[in-house]
Amino acid sequence: MRARHSSAAHAWLRTRMPSAARPYWDALLAFTGYADDLADDPQVGLEARRRRYDRFVNGFFRILHDQHDPSSQSAVPSQPGDDVGGALCLAFQDFVQTWHIDEECLRAAHQAVRNHLVVSAYPTQSDLERYLHGACGQPTLWLSSVLELTDDGRTQGALSLGLGAGLLDCLVDLQEDLGIGKLYFPLEDLRRCGLRPADIEGAVSAREVPEPLCRLIDLQVSRARHHFSTAAAWAQRSQTQESEIILEWVTQARHALDRIAQNKASLFDVSLKRVV
Repeated sequence: MRARHSSAAHAWLRTRMPSAARPYWDALLAFTGYADDLADDPQVGLEARRRRYDRFVNGFFRILHDQHDPSSQSAVPSQPGDDVGGALCLAFQDFVQTWHIDEECLRAAHQAVRNHLVVSAYPTQSDLERYLHGACGQPTLWLSSVLELTDDGRTQGALSLGLGAGLLDCLVDLQEDLGIGKLYFPLEDLRRCGLRPADIEGAVSAREVPEPLCRLIDLQVSRARHHFSTAAAWAQRSQTQESEIILEWVTQARHALDRIAQNKASLFDVSLKRVV
């Protein structure tokens, strides 16, 4: 759910939220961040990561469905010697039940992350955005429930916000993601720009941005801008104090995209991570 990304944006968002909403935001981030750590831990082999992730997520759904004793220690999932996972599941259960988060949406997010365990790159933009729809779009939809922005049933704006944020994260975290064997540029775009994955790895290692890579980056910047435009139009229709939070978020994201578009080498600047 890419919760390890956008830490600066997450912290900024928390300061803008109504105080009553902050504990739920904390629960959401803590749960998804823990799940991400289980799925992405570079020190653990694939099969072990899958087992740990499945244990955690399946345990959460057992808690969610336990109507008798949700705090039962037999239901609380944690890794050996670790009680944190169980506590996070209980907090997230409260979040889900308080805001009536649909279980189908929860399962879509978790399945996207699980499927992603074995993926190093996506063939097409549609494949990448299908992953981001689950890993980023669904959590943003949950956030919009907390901010009471989707009470009218209009969810596309919230999903677009998640897709835009996910694409921006993929750009900003290019070097970090390559370090764990993940490439978030669609392979069809690489071919269109005359690139191979090894070319990108070499350019990033040398902290260089040759012209083909510039074109590749511009493609993703354009797509992210489109999603943020959809999200901004959605938030503008709401005209509430909470929708202003979304509009501020979109403004910050657009500034980051402008910076990337104007200077592709800014992707290597750690200061960029502090504003997205």
